[in-house]
Amino acid sequence: MCEWSFKFHSKRCRGVESRQRALERVMGMERWTSNSPLASDVPLTIEYDPIQYGLPPDVLPAIRNGRRRTKEERVKAGFKRALHGVTY
Repeated sequence: MCEWSFKFHSKRCRGVESRQRALERVMGMERWTSNSPLASDVPLTIEYDPIQYGLPPDVLPAIRNGRRRTKEERVKAGFKRALHGVTY
């Protein structure tokens, strides 16, 4: 249950610090979920390595916008979808 609770509490975390705060919040709970046993009764070992998958790059690559489709290409694509009766 601890894994589920951490996944739930770190859902919107994007950085190392925020994930660490979420882990500390989960570890400070009396119970991880309403149906789980007391956290103090469960033996738990956590390996925490924030740079396990490498450090983030110093310079992020620039966002490259693709070529915009012309109106004709957009209309043609819409016609193909309507032709085959597929809804996307």
